[in-house]
Amino acid sequence: MGNMRRTTLAGALAITAALVWSGGSRSAVARCGDAQLVPRVQTQGENTTAWIGLLVRNRGASCLLRGQASISLWRGQHLARVRGNPLTINVRGQLPRARTWLVVADWSNWCGPSQ
Repeated sequence: MGNMRRTTLAGALAITAALVWSGGSRSAVARCGDAQLVPRVQTQGENTTAWIGLLVRNRGASCLLRGQASISLWRGQHLARVRGNPLTINVRGQLPRARTWLVVADWSNWCGPSQ
């Protein structure tokens, strides 16, 4: 391993997650509104793997969750140079009352060469 530098995910990177909901639905279930959704981010990192979970909890009536989740890795003030960063995931489905939807991003071997 020599002079290789290791850092933790939390110490070296900032993670941003954004939810963008699209309008319009032909379903009998109403589209989820911003006020009823509670987003949360969880991370897990080990060696060269980063697991990021975006959880969206519904605190209102059952609704249609439809849009995109965008997850970005940041190194300091700049977007980390990682293939697939930022990652955009389409999200679509019915979210029952008091339930949580999980969107997962998993980067493997993303650290690149040591500096």
